[in-house]
Amino acid sequence: MMAVDDEKNSCGEQQNELVQRATLIKKFAQILKENYNSDPPEELKELLTLPGIGPKMAHIYLQCCCDKIEGIAVDTHVHRICNRLKWVNETKTPEHTRKGLESWLPKELWSDINLVLVGFGQTICSAVAPKCSQCKLNRDCDFGIERLKKLNEKKTSKSRSKSKSKIISEKLNEEEQDQITTPKKSLKRTLDDVNINQNSNKSNKRKK
Repeated sequence: MMAVDDEKNSCGEQQNELVQRATLIKKFAQILKENYNSDPPEELKELLTLPGIGPKMAHIYLQCCCDKIEGIAVDTHVHRICNRLKWVNETKTPEHTRKGLESWLPKELWSDINLVLVGFGQTICSAVAPKCSQCKLNRDCDFGIERLKKLNEKKTSKSRSKSKSKIISEKLNEEEQDQITTPKKSLKRTLDDVNINQNSNKSNKRKK
């Protein structure tokens, strides 16, 4: 029942999100029709007043549709990678990352960095389980260096743990074998002693 309820809740959340998006799109289209003759404006300030349009989408639209480069389009990939590589000073939001990048990155590279880093973030420098061992920047990236160090330590720890487990297992097996063989040895000694005593008694009787 819990699994069914979770699935229902998930479907409900997705439906609500779709309804919200549809509402934004409808409102967006209505504003364009009434105020801009159905064409989106080509000014950044005006774009940012439209519902559902943030800095990232505004800059992408201006670059791709209007051939205007007024800023860097920063999404979660660009924000994450720039912080890992320390291209910005530990920024908290994509907008802060945009301002940090624009302060030093040559303007002729502004239109390329989003495309490059988004692809890099999707294939190598992902948010979860990044492939630092495959990254060509791992020697220059403090995040990658630290992560690879921890992974190696974890691997070494597991190897040592396995070795210890193997030693303990072997020792227990030896003790088990001892527990089995010791009674056998004791019994053999007892039988030997009995045989010796019997033979001794027989010998004494003959002498008499």
